Amino acid sequence: MILMEINQVIAAYFSPTYSTRDIVLTISSEIQHSPKQIDLSIYDNRETSYSFSSHELVVLGVPVYGGRVPADAAKRIHNLHGNNTPIILVAVYGNREFEDTLIELKDIVVSNGFIPVAAAAPVAQHSIIHSIAAGRPNAQDIQQARDFSKKVQDKLKKTVVLTQQDCIQLPGNQPYKKYGVIPLHPKAGHNCIQCGKCASNCPVHAIPQDHPDQTNTEQCISCMRCIVVCPKHARGLNPIVKAATANKLKKVCSQPKENLWIL
Repeated sequence: MILMEINQVIAAYFSPTYSTRDIVLTISSEIQHSPKQIDLSIYDNRETSYSFSSHELVVLGVPVYGGRVPADAAKRIHNLHGNNTPIILVAVYGNREFEDTLIELKDIVVSNGFIPVAAAAPVAQHSIIHSIAAGRPNAQDIQQARDFSKKVQDKLKKTVVLTQQDCIQLPGNQPYKKYGVIPLHPKAGHNCIQCGKCASNCPVHAIPQDHPDQTNTEQCISCMRCIVVCPKHARGLNPIVKAATANKLKKVCSQPKENLWIL
Protein backbone atom coordinates (compact mmCIF):
# COMPACT_ATOMS: atom_id res chain seq x y z
CA MET A 1 0.00 0.00 0.00
CA ILE A 2 1.40 3.40 -1.04
CA LEU A 3 0.44 6.17 1.35
CA MET A 4 -0.22 9.71 0.27
CA GLU A 5 2.87 11.92 -0.05
CA ILE A 6 2.86 15.70 0.38
CA ASN A 7 5.79 17.37 -1.38
CA GLN A 8 4.86 21.01 -0.89
CA VAL A 9 2.74 23.04 1.53
CA ILE A 10 1.23 26.31 0.32
CA ALA A 11 0.01 29.02 2.69
CA ALA A 12 -2.60 31.08 0.82
CA TYR A 13 -4.41 33.92 2.52
CA PHE A 14 -6.46 37.06 2.13
CA SER A 15 -5.30 38.98 5.18
CA PRO A 16 -5.52 42.78 5.12
CA THR A 17 -4.56 43.24 8.80
CA TYR A 18 -2.19 40.23 8.87
CA SER A 19 -3.92 38.22 11.63
CA THR A 20 -5.21 35.61 9.19
CA ARG A 21 -1.77 35.39 7.56
CA ASP A 22 -0.11 34.74 10.91
CA ILE A 23 -2.56 31.98 11.83
CA VAL A 24 -2.27 30.32 8.41
CA LEU A 25 1.53 30.41 8.69
CA THR A 26 1.40 28.93 12.18
CA ILE A 27 -0.63 26.01 10.85
CA SER A 28 1.32 25.49 7.63
CA SER A 29 4.80 25.96 9.14
CA GLU A 30 4.13 23.17 11.60
CA ILE A 31 3.66 20.84 8.62
CA GLN A 32 6.51 22.18 6.48
CA HIS A 33 9.20 24.52 7.76
CA SER A 34 9.12 27.00 4.87
CA PRO A 35 5.78 26.82 3.09
CA LYS A 36 5.26 28.65 -0.18
CA GLN A 37 3.16 31.78 0.37
CA ILE A 38 0.42 33.26 -1.81
CA ASP A 39 -0.87 36.61 -0.58
CA LEU A 40 -4.29 37.10 -2.12
CA SER A 41 -4.56 40.51 -0.44
CA ILE A 42 -2.11 41.98 -2.95
CA TYR A 43 -3.95 43.87 -5.66
CA ASP A 44 -1.67 42.63 -8.45
CA ASN A 45 -2.46 39.03 -7.48
CA ARG A 46 -6.21 39.49 -7.95
CA GLU A 47 -6.33 37.81 -11.38
CA THR A 48 -3.33 35.50 -11.09
CA SER A 49 -4.19 31.83 -11.63
CA TYR A 50 -2.56 29.09 -9.54
CA SER A 51 -2.68 25.32 -10.06
CA PHE A 52 -1.87 22.59 -7.55
CA SER A 53 -1.34 18.84 -7.68
CA SER A 54 -2.59 16.03 -5.46
CA HIS A 55 0.84 15.95 -3.80
CA GLU A 56 0.54 19.50 -2.51
CA LEU A 57 -1.33 20.72 0.57
CA VAL A 58 -2.93 24.15 0.59
CA VAL A 59 -3.75 26.00 3.81
CA LEU A 60 -6.25 28.69 2.83
CA GLY A 61 -7.33 31.44 5.21
CA VAL A 62 -9.69 34.41 5.11
CA PRO A 63 -11.07 36.80 7.70
CA VAL A 64 -14.80 36.66 8.38
CA TYR A 65 -16.71 39.70 7.12
CA GLY A 66 -20.28 39.71 8.43
CA GLY A 67 -20.41 35.92 8.55
CA ARG A 68 -19.17 35.50 4.97
CA VAL A 69 -16.03 35.17 2.88
CA PRO A 70 -15.07 38.73 1.84
CA ALA A 71 -16.46 39.21 -1.67
CA ASP A 72 -13.12 40.25 -3.16
CA ALA A 73 -11.40 37.32 -1.48
CA ALA A 74 -13.97 34.93 -2.97
CA LYS A 75 -13.23 36.24 -6.47
CA ARG A 76 -9.50 35.68 -5.99
CA ILE A 77 -9.94 32.22 -4.48
CA HIS A 78 -11.76 31.19 -7.66
CA ASN A 79 -8.34 31.53 -9.35
CA LEU A 80 -6.93 28.67 -7.26
CA HIS A 81 -7.23 25.37 -9.11
CA GLY A 82 -6.69 21.96 -7.55
CA ASN A 83 -6.41 18.43 -8.87
CA ASN A 84 -7.76 16.37 -5.98
CA THR A 85 -5.58 18.66 -3.87
CA PRO A 86 -6.00 18.43 -0.09
CA ILE A 87 -6.83 21.76 1.52
CA ILE A 88 -7.22 23.09 5.06
CA LEU A 89 -9.79 25.88 5.35
CA VAL A 90 -9.33 28.65 7.92
CA ALA A 91 -11.93 31.32 8.76
CA VAL A 92 -10.57 33.82 11.27
CA TYR A 93 -13.21 35.78 13.16
CA GLY A 94 -13.24 38.61 15.69
CA ASN A 95 -15.10 36.87 18.52
CA ARG A 96 -18.60 37.37 17.08
CA GLU A 97 -19.52 34.45 14.80
CA PHE A 98 -18.08 32.85 11.66
CA GLU A 99 -21.56 31.79 10.47
CA ASP A 100 -21.46 30.72 6.79
CA THR A 101 -17.81 31.45 6.04
CA LEU A 102 -16.47 27.89 6.22
CA ILE A 103 -19.26 26.35 4.16
CA GLU A 104 -18.88 29.10 1.56
CA LEU A 105 -15.12 28.50 1.40
CA LYS A 106 -15.75 24.79 1.00
CA ASP A 107 -18.20 25.31 -1.86
CA ILE A 108 -15.73 27.50 -3.73
CA VAL A 109 -12.72 25.20 -3.41
CA VAL A 110 -14.59 21.94 -4.03
CA SER A 111 -15.88 23.37 -7.31
CA ASN A 112 -12.24 24.07 -8.21
CA GLY A 113 -10.86 20.59 -7.60
CA PHE A 114 -9.82 20.71 -3.95
CA ILE A 115 -10.67 18.26 -1.18
CA PRO A 116 -11.14 19.88 2.25
CA VAL A 117 -9.51 17.55 4.78
CA ALA A 118 -9.64 19.87 7.81
CA ALA A 119 -10.93 23.28 8.81
CA ALA A 120 -10.62 25.84 11.57
CA ALA A 121 -12.42 28.90 12.89
CA PRO A 122 -9.90 30.54 15.23
CA VAL A 123 -10.46 33.82 17.06
CA ALA A 124 -8.29 36.90 16.52
CA GLN A 125 -8.45 40.46 17.75
CA HIS A 126 -11.27 42.31 16.00
CA SER A 127 -9.86 44.27 13.07
CA ILE A 128 -12.04 47.33 13.73
CA ILE A 129 -12.73 47.35 17.49
CA HIS A 130 -9.38 46.30 18.96
CA SER A 131 -10.71 45.93 22.50
CA ILE A 132 -12.68 42.88 21.33
CA ALA A 133 -10.59 39.68 21.60
CA ALA A 134 -7.57 41.83 22.43
CA GLY A 135 -4.32 39.89 22.42
CA ARG A 136 -5.67 36.96 20.47
CA PRO A 137 -4.39 34.69 19.23
CA ASN A 138 -2.64 34.21 22.56
CA ALA A 139 -0.11 31.53 23.53
CA GLN A 140 -2.86 28.99 24.16
CA ASP A 141 -4.47 29.70 20.78
CA ILE A 142 -1.13 29.28 19.01
CA GLN A 143 -0.47 25.98 20.74
CA GLN A 144 -3.93 24.77 19.72
CA ALA A 145 -3.13 25.67 16.10
CA ARG A 146 0.13 23.70 16.25
CA ASP A 147 -1.60 20.69 17.79
CA PHE A 148 -4.24 20.90 15.06
CA SER A 149 -1.50 20.86 12.40
CA LYS A 150 0.02 17.72 13.87
CA LYS A 151 -3.36 15.99 13.82
CA VAL A 152 -3.84 16.94 10.17
CA GLN A 153 -0.41 15.49 9.40
CA ASP A 154 -1.31 12.25 11.14
CA LYS A 155 -4.56 12.08 9.20
CA LEU A 156 -2.84 12.56 5.84
CA LYS A 157 -0.10 10.05 6.67
CA LYS A 158 -2.79 7.39 7.02
CA THR A 159 -4.42 8.34 3.70
CA VAL A 160 -3.86 6.39 0.50
CA VAL A 161 -5.88 8.28 -2.12
CA LEU A 162 -8.16 11.26 -1.57
CA THR A 163 -11.53 11.50 -3.31
CA GLN A 164 -14.42 13.94 -3.02
CA GLN A 165 -16.01 11.46 -0.61
CA ASP A 166 -13.27 12.43 1.87
CA CYS A 167 -14.53 16.03 2.09
CA ILE A 168 -15.24 16.99 5.68
CA GLN A 169 -18.64 18.25 6.78
CA LEU A 170 -18.72 21.89 7.86
CA PRO A 171 -21.20 24.09 9.73
CA GLY A 172 -23.08 26.83 7.92
CA ASN A 173 -26.18 27.56 5.90
CA GLN A 174 -27.07 27.41 2.23
CA PRO A 175 -28.12 29.83 0.91
CA TYR A 176 -25.59 31.95 2.77
CA LYS A 177 -26.60 34.98 4.78
CA LYS A 178 -26.75 38.22 2.81
CA TYR A 179 -23.73 40.48 2.72
CA GLY A 180 -24.11 43.35 5.15
CA VAL A 181 -22.97 46.85 4.22
CA ILE A 182 -20.21 48.14 6.52
CA PRO A 183 -20.31 51.97 6.53
CA LEU A 184 -16.81 52.24 7.96
CA HIS A 185 -14.33 53.86 5.60
CA PRO A 186 -10.99 55.12 6.94
CA LYS A 187 -9.99 58.69 6.22
CA ALA A 188 -6.64 60.46 6.38
CA GLY A 189 -6.01 63.07 9.05
CA HIS A 190 -3.93 66.23 9.06
CA ASN A 191 -0.72 64.32 9.80
CA CYS A 192 -0.84 62.42 6.49
CA ILE A 193 2.51 62.90 4.71
CA GLN A 194 1.17 61.44 1.43
CA CYS A 195 3.83 58.74 1.34
CA GLY A 196 1.46 56.52 -0.64
CA LYS A 197 2.00 53.38 1.43
CA CYS A 198 -1.72 53.03 2.07
CA ALA A 199 -2.50 53.36 -1.65
CA SER A 200 0.06 50.76 -2.75
CA ASN A 201 -1.08 48.31 -0.07
CA CYS A 202 -4.85 48.65 -0.49
CA PRO A 203 -6.22 45.28 -1.70
CA VAL A 204 -8.78 46.97 -3.98
CA HIS A 205 -6.95 50.23 -4.87
CA ALA A 206 -9.62 52.35 -3.17
CA ILE A 207 -6.98 54.98 -2.37
CA PRO A 208 -5.66 57.06 -5.30
CA GLN A 209 -1.88 56.82 -5.62
CA ASP A 210 -1.67 60.51 -6.54
CA HIS A 211 -4.02 61.55 -3.70
CA PRO A 212 -3.39 59.08 -0.85
CA ASP A 213 -5.17 61.36 1.60
CA GLN A 214 -8.47 60.45 -0.10
CA THR A 215 -10.62 57.29 -0.13
CA ASN A 216 -13.01 56.01 -2.79
CA THR A 217 -15.80 54.87 -0.47
CA GLU A 218 -17.54 52.95 -3.26
CA GLN A 219 -14.48 50.74 -3.71
CA CYS A 220 -13.41 50.54 -0.05
CA ILE A 221 -14.14 47.15 1.55
CA SER A 222 -13.49 48.34 5.12
CA CYS A 223 -10.57 45.94 5.52
CA MET A 224 -8.50 48.39 7.63
CA ARG A 225 -5.19 47.63 5.93
CA CYS A 226 -4.54 51.32 5.29
CA ILE A 227 -4.78 51.99 9.03
CA VAL A 228 -2.38 49.16 9.83
CA VAL A 229 0.31 50.11 7.30
CA CYS A 230 0.28 53.90 7.80
CA PRO A 231 3.67 54.86 9.31
CA LYS A 232 2.24 58.08 10.79
CA HIS A 233 -1.02 56.59 12.13
CA ALA A 234 -2.74 59.22 10.03
CA ARG A 235 -5.63 57.06 8.88
CA GLY A 236 -8.61 56.28 11.06
CA LEU A 237 -12.37 55.92 11.32
CA ASN A 238 -15.02 58.46 12.19
CA PRO A 239 -14.93 58.31 16.01
CA ILE A 240 -18.71 58.65 16.37
CA VAL A 241 -19.44 55.81 13.95
CA LYS A 242 -16.67 53.70 15.48
CA ALA A 243 -18.06 54.22 19.00
CA ALA A 244 -21.55 53.23 17.84
CA THR A 245 -20.12 50.10 16.21
CA ALA A 246 -18.22 49.23 19.39
CA ASN A 247 -21.36 49.53 21.51
CA LYS A 248 -23.28 47.31 19.11
CA LEU A 249 -20.58 44.64 18.97
CA LYS A 250 -20.00 44.56 22.72
CA LYS A 251 -23.51 43.15 23.14
CA VAL A 252 -22.62 40.05 21.12
CA CYS A 253 -18.84 39.83 21.62
CA SER A 254 -18.39 40.26 25.36
CA GLN A 255 -17.80 36.58 26.16
CA PRO A 256 -14.54 35.06 24.83
CA LYS A 257 -15.24 32.47 22.14
CA GLU A 258 -13.43 29.18 21.71
CA ASN A 259 -11.50 28.25 18.59
CA LEU A 260 -13.05 25.56 16.42
CA TRP A 261 -10.86 22.82 14.95
CA ILE A 262 -12.42 20.30 12.55
CA LEU A 263 -10.78 17.11 11.29
